This record gives sequence, structure tokens and C-alpha cells, in this order.
Amino acid sequence: WRLKQRIDHAFMAGFQQPATMADAAPMACRGCAAKLPAQPLAAALERVGLGGQPEDAAHLPGSEELLQSVDGFPALVSDPWLNGRLTALHACSDLWACGARVYSAMATITLPMVPANEQQELLVQTLAGIRSVLDEQGAELIGGHTMESRSASPLPASLGVQITLSVNGRNSQSPWLKSGLQPGDALLISRPLGTGVLFAGAMTGATKATDLDAALKGMACSQHMLLEQLEPLRGDIHACTDITGFGLLGHLGEMLQNRTGLRILLDEAAIPAYSGALDLFEQGISSTLAPSNRAAWRWLEGTVQLQQPPSATLLELLVDPQTCGPLLLACSSKAAAQLTLNGPWLRIGNATTGHG
Repeated sequence: WRLKQRIDHAFMAGFQQPATMADAAPMACRGCAAKLPAQPLAAALERVGLGGQPEDAAHLPGSEELLQSVDGFPALVSDPWLNGRLTALHACSDLWACGARVYSAMATITLPMVPANEQQELLVQTLAGIRSVLDEQGAELIGGHTMESRSASPLPASLGVQITLSVNGRNSQSPWLKSGLQPGDALLISRPLGTGVLFAGAMTGATKATDLDAALKGMACSQHMLLEQLEPLRGDIHACTDITGFGLLGHLGEMLQNRTGLRILLDEAAIPAYSGALDLFEQGISSTLAPSNRAAWRWLEGTVQLQQPPSATLLELLVDPQTCGPLLLACSSKAAAQLTLNGPWLRIGNATTGHG
């Protein structure tokens, strides 16, 4: 009888969370939450003479029309096709933020150490997901490189895929810069925030499946069509960026670098969040990149102001790292009125001079 009881207890213990799990280090988040924190990144760039105003893309030498950007991250989802699509959308977003149309890309894909037939299938599905994004834009995947990881393969093995994309775009006019913010500009956002905390919660089973599915549906939708909407208003658009790993407040801070005399007034009630994100913040859940992103709260000490005292959940939303996040646009009030008329744009604030 005692032996049977021990066997039964051992069997049931397999379904229970270990008592030490709550004290264990959180699992490292994936997607753009896997990027290097802003502080060591800026310090390293400064040490090698590459500091200065950050921008989303760079001109190719010898050309005023051609722009290039590079992006990538460890697999966010276990579906290799969807992961390829999400990574490509995220990478293209840098060029869209400059007002450029994507025309080509090259990919570096690292595959896990699994049997060759599994690697082949992972590569096929990953490339198909990347091409699904490029095909929609009339762009081409013109080449790339593959590698095999030297780390142990995770379970499932598809989470061992890592993609880096070099994306090329063309812009016949001057690109939109992060640094073009002007007094009187309206700030518009193109989609909700909260992907970082939703995926952090999913790693522990805290995120509702319906909330995660809704977020993935939004993330997997290409924003390249927004350029068609913005093109007639190009002269009224003064600055743009995409909100990614450093969160809304971190990337807004990049727009404010070297812009002395400007102040941002944010309407916290207008900032959209994916369903379930605020509930997870209330449970104390956040991305593993969030602690370093909280350094951006310093902008709230004067340069960025909120209409009401911020709640703890709002503070976390402002620094939540985004994968396939929204575009953040600074434009004239006239252009803002047109863009917000039929969506998806939402006005979340405006820029003023420092004295009000």
C-alpha cells in the first residue's frame, strides 16, 4: 500500500508546478524582446565612433534613393512559416518608417542541429514565410546564407531558427527621419501595443489563447499599404519611426534626441493596447527586456508629459518591447485629421514648445 501511495504521489507531482519555479529566473523573451538593451548598445557604438542620432535605415553610398536596413531575432513562434513572415514584416517596417518601398532582401538563416530532412523542411517553410511578405510588395528575395547552430536544439526544434534580413528600399524623395519632429505636430500610432507582455505571459501559460491569437492576427498583417495612404500627405509628415524593442517611450525618446525646446503631451487614454495586455501587467508579468527599457521613464520627468498621473500598467505599456509594432508618425494637425478619419491611425498626443 505504501509503495502504491508513493507511485501515485509521484505521478500527480508531474502535473504540479515545482515550488521553486516562482523563484527561478524568467525564461528569456524572444522576438524583438531579444535585442540588446539600449544602454550597452549606445555605449558600445559610442566607443567605436558610431554614436549619434539613430535612424531606422541608411542611404547606400552613392545613392540618394536607395536605403538599407537590417533586422532579425530568435524565433518568436514555433510555426516556421509564420515566424518567417513575422520576421520579414518586422524588418521591412524600418523602411516603411522612412517612407521607402521595399524592393529586395537577403536572408541569413541559422538552423538548429537536427536531422538534415528536418532542417530542409524548416528552411523551406521559413523561406516561404519570408517570401509571402516580399511578394505582397512586389519585392524579391535575391540571396542569403545558411548556418547550423552550435547550441543544443530547443523543443520544438523550430524555436531554434534564427533569421536576419538585410532589406533594401527605394525612396524617390527625402526619407522621413526620426529627428524631424516639429512644434505643433500631432503624434499618430498605427496599431496597438502589448506584444511583449503577451508573449512573455504565453511562456508561463498566463496569456489567454484568444488574446494571443488576436495579437498574432494583427502582427501578421503587412503595413506596407499605409504608404499608399501617406503618400499624398508626404509634405505634411515631418518624422516617423516604428515602435519595436525599446517600446513607445524609448523610441519616442530617440525622436527627441537633440531636439531641445520640444515637449510631448501624451493622451494616455488614447494609447491602444492589445486585448489582455493590461491584465497581464496587473499580474506583475512583463518582458525580460522591460527592466532595462524602464530607463526611458526618465523622459516622463519633463520632456514627455501625460494628461493624468500614470497608472502602473500604463508605465509598463509605455516600455513594453514590440515585435511587428506600430508606426509612430509626427505630422501636421490637418494631415492627422485626414488620417484618423478612417483608421487605422489613432492620435495619441502632440508636440509643443518647451514653454507650453
